[in-house]
Amino acid sequence: MITETAAAAYKDHVRETWKKGDYAKLATRVMPIAEHLCQSADIRPGKAVLDVATGTGNVAIAAARRGASVSAVDLTPRMVDLTIERAQTEGLAIRTVLGDAEDLPFPSASFDAVLSVCGLWWVPRPDIAIAEARRVLRPGGVVGLAGFTPGSYFGQVEEILKAYRPLPDGVPERNDWANEAVVITRLERHFTDVMTFTATVPWNFASAGVATEFLFTNSASHIAACSGLDPAQVHKLTAEVEQLTTRSSTTSDGIRIDQEYMILLGKVPA
Repeated sequence: MITETAAAAYKDHVRETWKKGDYAKLATRVMPIAEHLCQSADIRPGKAVLDVATGTGNVAIAAARRGASVSAVDLTPRMVDLTIERAQTEGLAIRTVLGDAEDLPFPSASFDAVLSVCGLWWVPRPDIAIAEARRVLRPGGVVGLAGFTPGSYFGQVEEILKAYRPLPDGVPERNDWANEAVVITRLERHFTDVMTFTATVPWNFASAGVATEFLFTNSASHIAACSGLDPAQVHKLTAEVEQLTTRSSTTSDGIRIDQEYMILLGKVPA
């Protein structure tokens, strides 16, 4: 496992990374996954829900729209501010706090559901984050995670980015969060009735070039991958992503990518 010092340094890196780009534009395309996750976790009025690593608040917003009592936590001040602004715009009551998924700032047995879409992908110690999710859940509660599969377009893009900007030593692969064998093993240490299933969400763009520009303008991880590269390397990186985009399209009329994602659910015994 990564050391405490290295984990803290990586979290500082994550905070800096998520200052980049305009994730709100990317999050709009991920919103259907948040809605699907809330449906799958049976989020209803009166449920106490925690959205971990909320980003711009997709899961929190989806849960609040369903009438749940929602809290949201994120490591990055900018994401906390964006979630607060979005909740105010929609007139939704969401308690949003700055905090660490590996040390959640909530008492034990506080929630009926702990949910996250792609958020835990950025934690350096998955087992600690999962144990924290279990700690804050009540008996009978549910954990629900969702993210792009390794074979999806985004999963393949992650492998390209990693070749140019490798993860620090000891930090687990982000794609492992939607690797069925890996995540089931992680969750079964803390939860029962663990199950997974996949679905797709369409992403449409006018062209592969437009899609690539969109990602490298708005996505924090794409922008961070270019940090420290010389212009020739940046050109090569973006060209690889553009070529993958073209290959991944299911239509010749513009670009349509059916992004596969996995939903993972587990329960706390009643």
